[in-house]
Amino acid sequence: MSAAVSPSSGRPYGLAAVCRVWNISRATLYRRRTLRLMRGNDQLAPSRTGVPKGPRNHDGTIIPDAIDVM
Repeated sequence: MSAAVSPSSGRPYGLAAVCRVWNISRATLYRRRTLRLMRGNDQLAPSRTGVPKGPRNHDGTIIPDAIDVM
């Protein structure tokens, strides 16, 4: 972005103008940039790997014996 120079003024394009043309927020641009820099410097937090262990509690359907009874 800062490397591209406006042909009419000879000045580099600002971040706000570029984000307006790309139709993204500046926060989005900074988040992708920060993630890229942190990944490149091996500074990301560790993430969970593998499958969860143990059986699931239920399949998502609960059928009570009677209405309004716990």
